[in-house]
Amino acid sequence: MQAFINDQSVLGAAINQTFTAQTAAQSPATGIIVNRAGFYSADILVPYHATVAIGNTLGIGLQITESDTSTLSGSTAYTLLATQNVATGITGTTTFDGILKYGIDARQYHQYVKIQPIAVFSATATDTCTLGEIIYLTDSYRSPNAG
Repeated sequence: MQAFINDQSVLGAAINQTFTAQTAAQSPATGIIVNRAGFYSADILVPYHATVAIGNTLGIGLQITESDTSTLSGSTAYTLLATQNVATGITGTTTFDGILKYGIDARQYHQYVKIQPIAVFSATATDTCTLGEIIYLTDSYRSPNAG
């Protein structure tokens, strides 16, 4: 979904994915591929719903893959932002809801980027997390003749 607010493009949520704590490193969420041509920056919103056992923690990070092709051929994936701790179990099993906001300078990336949130659990247990993603591209280039 793409819409415009005040001449700025808004890309809608494309994922709602649930993760469960595991022994291996958590795989990133499916993510959204964005054509960022003509935009200077992006705000990435990651809504989350988590259930965390006492003493355990949940962090959320972002991975980005960039390429000059829409299929992401010849792409490079790397960590976009370090993991931020968003939840620590207090008593029994604690439920958390929130939204993380990340702002990035989109000019430093290739034309096509895929941004993927990652749930990072401190322990293997019954902890779970559902992640969403909304990308808001801002500061679009305007033609000198645009009204």
